[in-house]
Amino acid sequence: RAAPARGPRGSLATAPAAPRAQRAADGPTLVCGFGPAGVHRASMLDSQLRLVEESARTLAGAGAEVLVLAAETGSVGYESSLALDSEEWETFRRGVAAVEDIGRRNGLIVALHPHYGTLIESDAQVRRLLETTSVPLCLETGHLLVGGADPFQIAKPAAGRIGHQHLNGREAGAARGGPAAARGPCGTRRARAA
Repeated sequence: RAAPARGPRGSLATAPAAPRAQRAADGPTLVCGFGPAGVHRASMLDSQLRLVEESARTLAGAGAEVLVLAAETGSVGYESSLALDSEEWETFRRGVAAVEDIGRRNGLIVALHPHYGTLIESDAQVRRLLETTSVPLCLETGHLLVGGADPFQIAKPAAGRIGHQHLNGREAGAARGGPAAARGPCGTRRARAA
């Protein structure tokens, strides 16, 4: 189903019952929220996990189902990625598992979003994630393409691990069966068939 996502931290009230009341007054049901976190540096892991816990409580209080995790690099913005060494990757892997635990405690599915300008953007990074973690993916063809991955080559091995899908622009038209379903390399019908 298509429904709104929570934006950056601070876009919803944080008192446990307030976000649900705010969303009910506004109309549509909240499905997910974007939770950026840098979980690859041991020195910052605890503070990042506290922020994720805060976001998870807010999302759960608003009735959301999914916490969409973006693996931040630690830089401001989304203009550069970062190659992790083996120690950072192990910290990242443990951090992602801890985020999944936070999600479970709050009744949320955690889906990691391969996103341009994050730790997981390229084909190799997504495949390494799939090989070394159990976290579901948030599939968004646009960010995979920009990161240099073929979304359909990623969707095949990840088919059982797609926990959420972002539909933007062309994909949204395809989901409704509109003209975009037949155009371009990334129609939703083709993604479903993969």
